[in-house]
Amino acid sequence: VGGMFGTCCCAKVQEEAVSVGVVGPRGAYADESKSVAMSGATDQHSDDGVFTAMFSFDEHGQRLGMLLEQFSPEALFVANVDAVHTDTVIGKYNARALPGRQLCAGDYIISVGGLTGVAAIESLLTAGHVEVVVKRPTPFNISVAKKGLPLGLVLKYDELGRSLYVKAVEDGGAVQLAGADLEEGDRIVAVNGET
Repeated sequence: VGGMFGTCCCAKVQEEAVSVGVVGPRGAYADESKSVAMSGATDQHSDDGVFTAMFSFDEHGQRLGMLLEQFSPEALFVANVDAVHTDTVIGKYNARALPGRQLCAGDYIISVGGLTGVAAIESLLTAGHVEVVVKRPTPFNISVAKKGLPLGLVLKYDELGRSLYVKAVEDGGAVQLAGADLEEGDRIVAVNGET
């Protein structure tokens, strides 16, 4: 994020028309009961991109193999997945999961063993075997004509992440006045086509 958003994003915000690529969990928190069990050996999942995965720690101190961000209390965002080290918890899960059901950067972890937020992270790091509810992101694009106004976004980011977290859309900013479909919890993944 530091490279792209530390320079390009700030430069792009100065332009009058901004095209933004966004992903969001959209509807991920409304009804977790739609998710179905998945152990990596079956391909049962709901049509809304929600599925359940079983993560297993084979040994004490085994690396998890992913970078998580928790800017939102509702879900953990998978900022990065270590594809190099296959002996991690996520590496082993992804190796046995059916195509399309591997954990990927950009996914949202809605719950871990039925827990959310900080409790979910603690459970993820201490459990031997844990059921994790995952939601694929919903990608969409918005275009905003600034008309001399600031965008009106409060953003957060992790230096190792790949996106900007929308903490708030401020009243009176270009995004709010344009009626753009951008809300707290969404993630900006591209600005004017650059990631």
